[in-house]
Amino acid sequence: MSKDIFQVEFSKRILIVCQSPDALTKPSPPPRGRFFFLCGCMLWAGQALYASGPLDRALDRQQQIQQQAVHSQQRIEGLDDESRRLLEEYRALQAQLDNLEKYNTQMGRMLAAQETEIDDLETQTREVEVTRRRILPLMLEMVDALEDFIAADTPFLARERGLRLSGLRELLDDPDSGLAEKYLRILEAYRIEADYAYSIEAYSGELESDGESRTVDYLRLGRTALYWLSLDRSRAGLWDPRTDRWITLDDNYPSAVDRAIRVARKQAPPELLQLPVPAVAPLP
Repeated sequence: MSKDIFQVEFSKRILIVCQSPDALTKPSPPPRGRFFFLCGCMLWAGQALYASGPLDRALDRQQQIQQQAVHSQQRIEGLDDESRRLLEEYRALQAQLDNLEKYNTQMGRMLAAQETEIDDLETQTREVEVTRRRILPLMLEMVDALEDFIAADTPFLARERGLRLSGLRELLDDPDSGLAEKYLRILEAYRIEADYAYSIEAYSGELESDGESRTVDYLRLGRTALYWLSLDRSRAGLWDPRTDRWITLDDNYPSAVDRAIRVARKQAPPELLQLPVPAVAPLP
């Protein structure tokens, strides 16, 4: 038996026993030995058939485990992709939240600044109301003072200055005019009156004297002197602030007053003239 080769193949519980070609040519063993040999092969085949069931189950179990591992890996990869997506979404939301917090902080600062500005405006509004109540009487006093000044001043441009005063009083009574406009008009009237002191002027107007009214030419030298000259250039007069009346000048002065009027009207070049000047009125 040592030289015999037996090949035993198991496949799905099928046992195939083959003898080598050499063994087939040799004489068969004794019947008793062959019997024991067949019994051993059958015993061996039975053990192999019995053992093939757990092996198949182990192989199936291994295959199931491998499939489960593949599914688990796929689930892990899916979860990893989901985790990355959620992480990116979280970062985007976090960035948006940071921007909103910065925006809210800036809006809070702006709101606080606006509240402060509103408080300041309310304070200024209250102050404006107080100023309004105070400035209107002040403007009335300014117009009254200007009227008194004009009445006490040299009587030049009486009609023009009177109309300016009347316009100021109408403006003060006008409800549609603002305080700023009223105040600016009053200041303008004061400026005009102040400019009279630094200019010379010649104009025509009516002269009321001794109950008579006649047209004459006037000459104003600042606020220093005011002259009149008849249209025929034969007579001239001077305003006396001490007596608040006109006085008639000597016959030597009409020609000088006439030359001064032509200089004031830019009809002649400036020249040195000799004219009488009234004495300064005494202080009250």
